[in-house]
Amino acid sequence: MWIASKFGFFSIVKDISTNQNVHIWMVRARVKSDIENVADLLEIEHGDIIESDDSDYQYRILVNLPQLEDLMSEFAVNVDYPNFKDMIAETDDQMSKVPFYTRVWSMFAEEFGTGLWNKLLREGNTEGEELN
Repeated sequence: MWIASKFGFFSIVKDISTNQNVHIWMVRARVKSDIENVADLLEIEHGDIIESDDSDYQYRILVNLPQLEDLMSEFAVNVDYPNFKDMIAETDDQMSKVPFYTRVWSMFAEEFGTGLWNKLLREGNTEGEELN
């Protein structure tokens, strides 16, 4: 699962390298400060961050089910903004991601959108104030 939040961009997957009877998830990030934000939210020592140059996501933390539930709750209760991209633009350690999030938003709108944005695209009008 991908999660874009005010704390960073993450991929969360089940850790299949462990015993199948043990429920462990891997929270992965490409930006070190993002995974440090997760560690801080879960009160995990930064020394427990796994760093590897040989993987798609360089930074990882292993979490159990209660920790994953806590993390998801933190993501939810910290949605305290009316516009995600505007909030990212105002967050020091996240603002560099604005162009990425804008591209993702645009690609989804162009491919799957049916609202006003697609009407404007069909009319060739993509100038002006950005839609929320």
